[in-house]
Amino acid sequence: MSHHGSLTSVNSVRVVVEAPASIASVGKLVHALHVGDLSLFGEAVSSDFVVEPYRSRLVEYYWDLKKLALSSGALGFNIAGVGPSVFSICDSMEKAGNTGRILVNYLKSLGVEAKLYVTRILRHGVRVIR
Repeated sequence: MSHHGSLTSVNSVRVVVEAPASIASVGKLVHALHVGDLSLFGEAVSSDFVVEPYRSRLVEYYWDLKKLALSSGALGFNIAGVGPSVFSICDSMEKAGNTGRILVNYLKSLGVEAKLYVTRILRHGVRVIR
Protein backbone atom coordinates (compact mmCIF):
# COMPACT_ATOMS: atom_id res chain seq x y z
CA MET A 1 0.00 0.00 0.00
CA SER A 2 1.31 3.46 -0.84
CA HIS A 3 1.92 6.07 1.83
CA HIS A 4 -0.91 8.17 0.34
CA GLY A 5 -3.28 5.22 0.58
CA SER A 6 -2.45 4.64 4.23
CA LEU A 7 -3.10 8.32 5.04
CA THR A 8 -6.48 8.06 3.34
CA SER A 9 -7.28 4.98 5.43
CA VAL A 10 -6.29 6.71 8.67
CA ASN A 11 -8.39 9.77 7.78
CA SER A 12 -11.37 7.58 6.87
CA VAL A 13 -11.20 5.82 10.21
CA ARG A 14 -11.06 9.17 12.02
CA VAL A 15 -14.18 10.37 10.18
CA VAL A 16 -16.07 7.18 11.08
CA VAL A 17 -15.01 7.41 14.74
CA GLU A 18 -15.91 11.11 15.01
CA ALA A 19 -19.15 10.91 12.98
CA PRO A 20 -21.51 10.17 15.92
CA ALA A 21 -20.26 13.20 17.87
CA SER A 22 -20.62 15.40 14.79
CA ILE A 23 -24.11 14.12 14.06
CA ALA A 24 -25.08 14.82 17.68
CA SER A 25 -23.67 18.34 17.31
CA VAL A 26 -25.80 18.96 14.21
CA GLY A 27 -28.85 17.74 16.12
CA LYS A 28 -27.95 20.10 18.96
CA LEU A 29 -27.63 22.99 16.48
CA VAL A 30 -31.03 22.28 14.88
CA HIS A 31 -32.69 21.96 18.29
CA ALA A 32 -31.08 25.21 19.48
CA LEU A 33 -32.43 27.04 16.43
CA HIS A 34 -35.86 25.49 16.92
CA VAL A 35 -36.18 26.54 20.57
CA GLY A 36 -34.21 29.80 20.27
CA ASP A 37 -31.47 28.79 22.72
CA LEU A 38 -28.44 30.97 21.92
CA SER A 39 -26.17 29.28 24.50
CA LEU A 40 -26.90 25.84 23.04
CA PHE A 41 -26.40 27.24 19.53
CA GLY A 42 -22.98 28.59 20.53
CA GLU A 43 -22.03 25.26 22.06
CA ALA A 44 -23.11 23.44 18.90
CA VAL A 45 -21.15 25.66 16.50
CA SER A 46 -18.07 25.16 18.70
CA SER A 47 -18.30 21.36 18.42
CA ASP A 48 -16.86 20.33 15.06
CA PHE A 49 -15.03 17.03 15.47
CA VAL A 50 -14.42 16.15 11.82
CA VAL A 51 -13.54 19.26 9.84
CA GLU A 52 -12.28 21.73 12.47
CA PRO A 53 -9.04 19.84 13.19
CA TYR A 54 -8.11 20.17 9.51
CA ARG A 55 -9.46 23.65 8.76
CA SER A 56 -7.90 25.07 11.92
CA ARG A 57 -4.50 24.71 10.25
CA LEU A 58 -5.57 27.40 7.78
CA VAL A 59 -6.01 30.02 10.51
CA GLU A 60 -2.93 31.22 12.34
CA TYR A 61 -3.26 30.77 16.11
CA TYR A 62 -6.75 29.25 15.71
CA TRP A 63 -6.79 27.27 18.97
CA ASP A 64 -5.46 30.27 20.92
CA LEU A 65 -8.20 32.44 19.41
CA LYS A 66 -10.90 29.92 20.26
CA LYS A 67 -9.71 29.67 23.87
CA LEU A 68 -9.53 33.47 24.17
CA ALA A 69 -13.00 33.97 22.68
CA LEU A 70 -14.67 31.41 24.91
CA SER A 71 -12.88 32.65 28.04
CA SER A 72 -13.93 36.22 27.15
CA GLY A 73 -17.62 35.38 27.23
CA ALA A 74 -18.34 34.12 23.72
CA LEU A 75 -20.92 31.33 23.66
CA GLY A 76 -19.37 29.75 20.58
CA PHE A 77 -16.46 30.04 18.16
CA ASN A 78 -15.48 28.47 14.85
CA ILE A 79 -14.07 29.02 11.37
CA ALA A 80 -16.19 30.79 8.76
CA GLY A 81 -16.03 28.65 5.63
CA VAL A 82 -12.50 27.39 5.12
CA GLY A 83 -10.89 30.41 6.76
CA PRO A 84 -9.06 32.51 7.43
CA SER A 85 -12.11 34.26 8.89
CA VAL A 86 -13.45 33.16 12.26
CA PHE A 87 -16.63 34.04 14.11
CA SER A 88 -17.92 34.00 17.65
CA ILE A 89 -21.45 33.92 19.02
CA CYS A 90 -22.14 36.32 21.90
CA ASP A 91 -25.31 37.20 23.77
CA SER A 92 -24.87 40.98 23.46
CA MET A 93 -23.32 43.51 21.12
CA GLU A 94 -21.15 44.71 23.99
CA LYS A 95 -19.71 41.23 24.61
CA ALA A 96 -19.24 40.73 20.88
CA GLY A 97 -17.27 43.97 20.60
CA ASN A 98 -15.16 43.22 23.67
CA THR A 99 -14.43 39.65 22.57
CA GLY A 100 -13.59 40.81 19.06
CA ARG A 101 -11.22 43.50 20.30
CA ILE A 102 -9.43 40.97 22.50
CA LEU A 103 -8.94 38.65 19.50
CA VAL A 104 -7.79 41.45 17.17
CA ASN A 105 -5.37 42.82 19.77
CA TYR A 106 -3.95 39.34 20.34
CA LEU A 107 -3.36 38.82 16.63
CA LYS A 108 -1.86 42.27 16.16
CA SER A 109 0.52 41.62 19.08
CA LEU A 110 1.79 38.66 17.04
CA GLY A 111 2.15 40.72 13.85
CA VAL A 112 -0.98 39.31 12.19
CA GLU A 113 -3.30 41.79 10.45
CA ALA A 114 -6.90 41.43 11.60
CA LYS A 115 -10.20 43.25 11.16
CA LEU A 116 -13.28 43.13 13.36
CA TYR A 117 -16.89 43.11 12.17
CA VAL A 118 -19.67 43.00 14.76
CA THR A 119 -23.21 42.34 13.57
CA ARG A 120 -26.51 40.91 14.77
CA ILE A 121 -28.17 37.68 13.74
CA LEU A 122 -31.47 38.44 12.05
CA ARG A 123 -34.29 36.85 13.99
CA HIS A 124 -36.95 37.23 11.32
CA GLY A 125 -35.30 35.10 8.64
CA VAL A 126 -34.76 35.91 4.99
CA ARG A 127 -36.84 38.55 3.27
CA VAL A 128 -36.67 40.47 0.03
CA ILE A 129 -35.82 44.16 0.30
CA ARG A 130 -36.75 46.22 -2.75
